[in-house]
Amino acid sequence: MKTLQLTIGPVQSFVSQARRTRDLLAGSFLLSFLSGQAMAEVLRRGGEIRYPLVHDENKKILDPLLQAIYDGETPKTSLSAGIGSLPNRFQAQICKNTHPKEIAEAVDCAWKKVANAVWKKVFPNGCPEATKTIWDRQVDEFWEISWVMGNDSSLLSRRKYWHSHFPPSEPGDKCTLTGNLQELSGFVRSREPKQQQEFWESIREKKWISAFDLQENERLSAIGLIKRFYPLVAEEALEWKLPKGALNFPSTGYLAAMPWIFSRRKEQQEEMRNFTQLAQQAKIMCSEDPGHEVDSKFYKLEGNAFFLSNIQRENYWREHGWEQTSEEKAALQKALYQSLYRLTDEGKDTPSPFYALLLMDGDQLGQLLDDQGEKVSQGLAQFTADLPEIVQEERGFTVYAGGDDVLALFPLKNGLPAAVRLRQAYQRAFADISSEASISAALVYAHYKAPLQSVLKNAHELLDDVAKRACGRDSLAIRVWKGGGPVWTWSCPWQEALKGQTDQSVLETVARQIQGEQAYTPSFFHHLRSRLEPWHDPDEKDQKTYQERIQQLLVAEYRRSNGTATREQAEERMEALMSVCLEKWRDPHKNIQTGRFRTEGALIAHFLATEGRGQD
Repeated sequence: MKTLQLTIGPVQSFVSQARRTRDLLAGSFLLSFLSGQAMAEVLRRGGEIRYPLVHDENKKILDPLLQAIYDGETPKTSLSAGIGSLPNRFQAQICKNTHPKEIAEAVDCAWKKVANAVWKKVFPNGCPEATKTIWDRQVDEFWEISWVMGNDSSLLSRRKYWHSHFPPSEPGDKCTLTGNLQELSGFVRSREPKQQQEFWESIREKKWISAFDLQENERLSAIGLIKRFYPLVAEEALEWKLPKGALNFPSTGYLAAMPWIFSRRKEQQEEMRNFTQLAQQAKIMCSEDPGHEVDSKFYKLEGNAFFLSNIQRENYWREHGWEQTSEEKAALQKALYQSLYRLTDEGKDTPSPFYALLLMDGDQLGQLLDDQGEKVSQGLAQFTADLPEIVQEERGFTVYAGGDDVLALFPLKNGLPAAVRLRQAYQRAFADISSEASISAALVYAHYKAPLQSVLKNAHELLDDVAKRACGRDSLAIRVWKGGGPVWTWSCPWQEALKGQTDQSVLETVARQIQGEQAYTPSFFHHLRSRLEPWHDPDEKDQKTYQERIQQLLVAEYRRSNGTATREQAEERMEALMSVCLEKWRDPHKNIQTGRFRTEGALIAHFLATEGRGQD
């Protein structure tokens, strides 16, 4: 037997190039599916997978997605049928007479099968020769499969530095989903706008394509078209149907509005039915999947429909096929707005416009695998098994859960509790394996209209550059992304973020304290930023004095805002606030260091307390 390490790429660009949550889910699952094809081929040729842990010592397959690929059958659970659970890289023992190219060929064969299923669906009667040329070029040259032989975990990373994969140049207008690839029509918009428009109209007018599948302004490459449409032909492409949730994955707007949607009271049932009827007349579709069975179509309406600002926006109505000058549209728009206005208690109880994107990744896993490979694989398998239930209980939706990598979406108020619980699950999974095992997390609270691709890219930077590098790993980093982009960032080692607590972070504690407090006005936080932040940098000798003086100034500012508060009350409140406002990080020796006073922690706590309302 010999040791094979194999990886499939590109990863981040393929997954993160997404305009909507369904693209994100489709990309991550397809990558996991292709990796599973390589693993299954290893097993068919008498080999075994060493990492991740996907089978026991008797080669009984434990991962349901891999089992389905190996058997050529539908996965036993709906979750594994549509959510990726296998990483894009693995380590295996293969027989001496097996060449790695044979493993790579299995991936290529599965990819071509997926691509051909989409091609036949979209172009059943053929297409222009230029389109076929672009399609073949992009399908044939997209994936880079790299492999090395040997046990050293650094070998594969070093192999990737060779950069031996050189995709062909991509001329012409670019895809609106995968911006580095040419769109399929082959026409140049500046010279042939009519021909390009007619090409995409001929696809959009197909009866099986909805407005959510291909919007008016979208022009896709072969890769973009495959990612967008393979879920619709999954039975032919994958050999099983995808679950309903993979086809109608909740949008960012729905994630933001979900707590409000499910908080509507019984006495509002009649108005809910009225709003649903009006929405259907307005061609607002029941497209979302709330994650559990619901009878009323009200709970399945697209998320953007629950925001008053959208009902007033002309572009929103044009997206649903209404002419701007339509009298019928004007009357319907008014009726729909009034109905939603009543459901929001005359605008006093509106949905939060923010949702949470959570990214988690194990720290220095390669070193742990070198030291205790089999045990580490067992720990990761246990973590992956515990994860779906935690995400579901926090009303979230898993995009990817493979090994130590996690990508999930939540309503705003569930993101941080979910991160804390998943970190606990990771610790439990490794409790008897290694005290060195840790996981870092990046949590982005993003406005539902923020470009998803940009938010995801920013989340990766937050995880790598802030939580791992600047904060010293085993850390949590949080960022708020409003309509204009990221505004506040806060990071802290998990040890300090929990401060001895097991199920609640200090940020949540402060947020609960802020709720209902009249003293925490915008001017209060403005004064903290303008008066306290510019103070001198403390050195190690006067750090204690620095903190005491900051505490005194905080108490004075709080009492100025709340004239009835006693000094004892103010000191208690500001001690909690201080815990999220002092910079904290872990040095190379893993000791916690404390730095300057920053207001980002307080501002994010206030943001959580208000659930972002009035801040969009």
